[in-house]
Amino acid sequence: MELYAVHYANEFRYADYHTIYYNDERTVLVPGFVFLYYVAKIGEQVVLFDTGFRNEKTAKEFGTHLLDVKEEVLALTGGKADIIFITHEHFDHVENLELYKGADIIIAKDAWEEVQKAYPKITSLLMLTSNIQIVEDVFEVKGLFRFKVIGGHTKGSSVIYFNEGEEKFVISGDETYFLDNFERQIPNGNVYSLEKNLEFIKQVYNEGITPLPSHDASVIEKYPRISEHIVRII
Repeated sequence: MELYAVHYANEFRYADYHTIYYNDERTVLVPGFVFLYYVAKIGEQVVLFDTGFRNEKTAKEFGTHLLDVKEEVLALTGGKADIIFITHEHFDHVENLELYKGADIIIAKDAWEEVQKAYPKITSLLMLTSNIQIVEDVFEVKGLFRFKVIGGHTKGSSVIYFNEGEEKFVISGDETYFLDNFERQIPNGNVYSLEKNLEFIKQVYNEGITPLPSHDASVIEKYPRISEHIVRII
């Protein structure tokens, strides 16, 4: 398996310490907040972990600068996705679903209900063209990926576990925004369930799992680039 991170946007007007770290009252912005999603290639199959977004109006509303990654992503994926895991329902994780009609979509029940409310036209079309797997707890895919509903960041917030050799990984969505939430075992400042969020963080830390969050610039600084905005992790 090959695994990549796509860095498609920078900056977020609400990325302050109070949002990133539980019980931190500082309202200044935290440096290093970016927007990422992940792509796996298994032979000819392409697997997405979230989809990102590309709406300029939405980006402006949230103080976000979109990067031009279209050609890089096309070169990596061939413009297709066979499987898409959705970690939760927020715009930056789901808005590009419409680009991948026909993919198998794995998503938590509560997250799918929220996506349907926010994007009724897109989801109605997806229900006609895609196989949507609604998950309430755990779902295994191809004997490689374990999709698990956590319910910390949002009610339907989920993560995806997998191994590469002896190393254990988890695509952690927004259960934490940064890696040091795990290292310092500090919960997310923006949670639906503090208890479930902290339980997940401790589990990842105690089991030595490598987390891959959606908003930490250190991910793209740690791994080698294959193009301007894409790094290879595995």
